[in-house]
Amino acid sequence: MLRNVGAVIAGLVAGMIVNLALVQLNTVLFPLPDGVDLTDTAQMRDAIQDLPGVAWILVFAAHLGQSFVGAWVAARLGASHWMTLAMIVGVVSLGAGIAALPMP
Repeated sequence: MLRNVGAVIAGLVAGMIVNLALVQLNTVLFPLPDGVDLTDTAQMRDAIQDLPGVAWILVFAAHLGQSFVGAWVAARLGASHWMTLAMIVGVVSLGAGIAALPMP
């Protein structure tokens, strides 16, 4: 039981690392224009709408990678019920992604 809990936590952490790495790569490849006030919602909305389509694909890949890598790590490290552990990581990742939707 304790190994399964640790596997889920390790899966979530591994997935978050993948997500953050790909999001950071996105900001390096497609930086916001100079002078954009990050606290101004209207400026952020305009800057984000001007991003190329590849930037959106990379955001999608970050979320997909988070779920895939996190579920894989949890399934590999768990003592039993590998599919359940993978599904827990997937559902938590989905919930976190939905919770992040209102962000600019």
